[in-house]
This record gives sequence, C-alpha cells and structure tokens, in this order.
Amino acid sequence: MFPQIDLETAEVLEQEKSKQGRVTFLVDFKKKIFLKENGRLIKTDDNRSVRMFVEKIMLTKVHCCKAYKDIVYGFSFYDLISGHRFPTGFLYAELNREIFEMITIDERIESLSNFNAKLVGKELHISFTVNLKNHQKFIWEGEVYG
Repeated sequence: MFPQIDLETAEVLEQEKSKQGRVTFLVDFKKKIFLKENGRLIKTDDNRSVRMFVEKIMLTKVHCCKAYKDIVYGFSFYDLISGHRFPTGFLYAELNREIFEMITIDERIESLSNFNAKLVGKELHISFTVNLKNHQKFIWEGEVYG
C-alpha cells in the first residue's frame, strides 16, 4: 500500500517539510513508489494532495497497518462484503456514509456528491464528486477489491 522509502528519500522529505511546513509529493499507489523527475521528488499542489488523500483512504483497508492500530483509518468495504449478505440498498447507504465520514476528515474537503457504486462480485466500482472548501471539485473514480 505505502511506497518504500529509502534513506535518501526520507532525508529529502524531512528537509522539504521543515522548509515549507506542509509538503506533499506525488505517489504512485499501484507501484508503491514516490514519483521522481530528474532524480528529485515531484511536489504536488494542494488539490492534487487532496486527490492523493482520497485515493489512500479508498485503497487502505481498516486496521491493515500497525500505524493505524489506534485509529479508524481506511475503508471497511472489505468487512461489509466478506461472508455477509446485506440488502443492496443498505450496503450502498453504508458505503456512502463511511466514505463521507472518512474523507471529510481532511479539513480541505467540504462535502461529497454524486455518489455511485456498483458491486460486481467482490469488486466495487465507485465514483463520487469531492467538493472542496476552496469551491473547486473533482471526480474520484476507481475500483476497490474485497
């Protein structure tokens, strides 16, 4: 889930953070690496960092990592479909509620809208609009696997 960080990358991250406060670098969550250009980490703008936050929430299983053992962080879709048979309406309402609660933890996010989900086997196809407090918005679409 999380990118592997070598010592050189960790030092760069710490230096940048101390210079500017809140700094976010691009991550390829599928390859589990920080993205680099000419050997340097690529910084993101604030809106892109919100997109990465949403992506990380959606791809992280609740209680999957020791780092999150004392907090509820991630998506428990996996728990909802594993060995349970809930009515479809209940399942989608619960997914919407949980996603809203987890994603609006970020203070830059105002709300979610246009929630759509379709369960195909153990794969959840999902999309929603993320409305930011700076009046911008973006659509998040993806698949989550159970």
